[in-house]
Amino acid sequence: MFILAGCRREEKDRALVNEWLTHNCSVSGHSDLVRQVAARGAAIEPLFLEAFRKGPPQARQNSVIASVERDWSQIQVQLAEPEIYGLSPEEITEMKSVSLANEKRQALDRSHFNYRSAAIEALGITKGAAGREELLRISRDNSSRFRSIALLALARARK
Repeated sequence: MFILAGCRREEKDRALVNEWLTHNCSVSGHSDLVRQVAARGAAIEPLFLEAFRKGPPQARQNSVIASVERDWSQIQVQLAEPEIYGLSPEEITEMKSVSLANEKRQALDRSHFNYRSAAIEALGITKGAAGREELLRISRDNSSRFRSIALLALARARK
């Protein structure tokens, strides 16, 4: 019975971490998520450390690529019949200048950055020793894209 309860707790923790990592800031409920992450603290910190170090899972990356490809196909439909969509010559030129490979690369980069940034932010909330050590390491790395986020997370952890 105890093992089963432990498995359920681990599932709930993973679900909470996943919700945090994929949460859209414009959606309500952020303060509730912050409270939940703070309440689980050290228990879920290793999951956030792993998320930062590994980045988003392949399934998430595949979803991003699929979304870009859907958008790309819609652009191609519009370009095939620009008069139906009321596209100006400037819009047509701009749409034709977009490369599918570049769009995928940019979308994956944004997704990767946002995912890892969310993990760093969470480390400032969990307030564990390993998370603090990672935040300090990142904040000292002047070349890190995540330096400012780590500094903010450290400031938050001090509160």
